[in-house]
Amino acid sequence: MAWSPRTSVVRAIFSRRFVAAFVTIVATTGAAPPQRLVDAAARSAFDASVEQTKATMLGDPVRAERLAHGAAVAAAAWPAGAVRDIALATAQWLEGEAAYRTDQLTLAEPLIAGALRTAERVAPGSKLNADLLLSRARIEIAQGRPQAGLADLQQSHGLFHRLGDARSEAKALQSIGSIYQDAQDFNRVLDYYRQARDAYPSDPMLSLSASNNMAIAYSQTGRLDAAMREYRHALEIARQIESPLLTASILENIADLQIIDRQFGAARAAIAEGLGLTRESKAITQRPTLLGTQARLEMAEGHPAAAVRSIEAAFASVNDATTNQIYRPVHLTAYQVYKASGDYARALGHLEAFRALDDAGRTLATSTSSALMAARFDFANQNARIARLNTARLQAD
Repeated sequence: MAWSPRTSVVRAIFSRRFVAAFVTIVATTGAAPPQRLVDAAARSAFDASVEQTKATMLGDPVRAERLAHGAAVAAAAWPAGAVRDIALATAQWLEGEAAYRTDQLTLAEPLIAGALRTAERVAPGSKLNADLLLSRARIEIAQGRPQAGLADLQQSHGLFHRLGDARSEAKALQSIGSIYQDAQDFNRVLDYYRQARDAYPSDPMLSLSASNNMAIAYSQTGRLDAAMREYRHALEIARQIESPLLTASILENIADLQIIDRQFGAARAAIAEGLGLTRESKAITQRPTLLGTQARLEMAEGHPAAAVRSIEAAFASVNDATTNQIYRPVHLTAYQVYKASGDYARALGHLEAFRALDDAGRTLATSTSSALMAARFDFANQNARIARLNTARLQAD
């Protein structure tokens, strides 16, 4: 049974968890009745809390969720009116986004839905409205509803374009690419991430996400040299922004390709650097999968005893029964390691875990592909519309 690079593991880290979303608080005027003004000090404190939440979202979404909830509680005490409604919707948006990033979909969904209803009522067509559509789309995609997610992405992309927000346009295009990644349609993945890169090339996190996901797509279509170029670019950005977690994750991906290409010395160096970074608390979650990659290298080099030690360390603090797709290649490596060492009971357990995750991945790809095929007319229209918007923007520039 041959190992192949992961198809959607790091996309989850870069495209769904670590690309921060930002929101501008929009104050609307119009037919609303006269209302008491919000105390200036209260408004200043709220704005500071929102900025702190946004700054924290990338590195510590758990803390960001607490900060956003506090901001929502504060805004709820303001005098009734549009300013209060928009502030509360903004705080709920941030709280829902943080819940999504920590895999709390049942908490994220009603927060985003409620905030979106408010934005569509009080500030239709605003940046907040568009950001909430983007957040809802991500939740729908995570729930296995790609058609609904793509419809929201199309709408948010159009709003961002009308608002002149090229950065958020790029985020919407990357999210569309993630749908095709779930469907394992890697040529379309490359197309959408290229469009996103062209739409807004100056944001480091978006560039990192584009390079990483394009590298995954290239590796899945056998273009290993192109994949390595994109990984190297992503690694350069991760180091520039001084993110130990992202750097360690990309080093692991690079080592995976180097093992395939039998560049064992280079792979060993990449793994060692990555494991060194996981001594920091911000990168410790990457340690088990890096140890799995180290075991894979040790097997390739003919050191099965060392591979057993690495696999045992990889699963030392992990419950085999609750692992997710991130551990799919690690389970396969564990099966191969324990089989080679004659520990057939543990080998069988990891083989069963791998097959369960592999079947789930195949089911997701099939269902997503079927959903895309069922809506192919709408998606063709959407693709043409996005292409026209991009052409119009480039001509304006």
